[in-house]
Amino acid sequence: MNRRRKTHRGLPRRVQAKHGAYYFFAPAPLRNPWTGKTQTWIRLCSIADGEPVMYSKLGGLMGGRSLVDGTMPRLCADRKDRKLDRFSEEVQKEFRRMADVIAAAFDEYAVARVTTKDCADFLRDNFRTKRNTAQKYANVMRKMFKLAISERGFRPDNPCDRLDLSDYATKRREVLPPHEAIKAIREAASIGKDGLPTESGLMFRCIVDMSYLMWQRAIDVRTLLETQITDRTIASSHRRRPPRAARCSTLTSRRRSVQ
Repeated sequence: MNRRRKTHRGLPRRVQAKHGAYYFFAPAPLRNPWTGKTQTWIRLCSIADGEPVMYSKLGGLMGGRSLVDGTMPRLCADRKDRKLDRFSEEVQKEFRRMADVIAAAFDEYAVARVTTKDCADFLRDNFRTKRNTAQKYANVMRKMFKLAISERGFRPDNPCDRLDLSDYATKRREVLPPHEAIKAIREAASIGKDGLPTESGLMFRCIVDMSYLMWQRAIDVRTLLETQITDRTIASSHRRRPPRAARCSTLTSRRRSVQ
């Protein structure tokens, strides 16, 4: 039986009013869903907001599956907190959105009980016709379970390692960009966000032109060795060819368009 509290009477258990706000005192360090930090004292709201707001925040805190260790929502929250700092803000936003989708789909699952079939069902039910998206989600889930194994110790194996993704195989795009698009890219490379000419603009345009004429990726052009270049030829180690119908007429017009 718990002893009667001598202070903060009338407030819910483990809720205290101090420093002008209502705080929840967790029995063990808990993840704060509003800041992402692990804390013992979790601020619910200011006293001026009133008790209805405090009760609403407390209900969300106590009912959140993302706060319960060993659940899939908690694992998704851990990935958002621990593994996204090295990405750009735009990429972080996309990964957070994907984590929220996975957390909602596996809301009732414990991490240790997720099977390969559960993951396959998730992909099939949500991305049957979206092959590229299915592969992205499979990759994100694989990384989540790596976190569950190596850092959280929730399970010893990765259910995504045995996923059969053959139904979601994608083909590399072989679309010829129109001359107007290439021209726009070359022009954009010459001017920075500040409206001034860029120092690397000329080199960037050279790479664009060579990629365009040689049917190669820009990185293949950038990594060319001197031994691959002669007075008459450039021998790329990555042989890519445009579609047959486009080889003659399109490549000829390409050479003329960049002259």
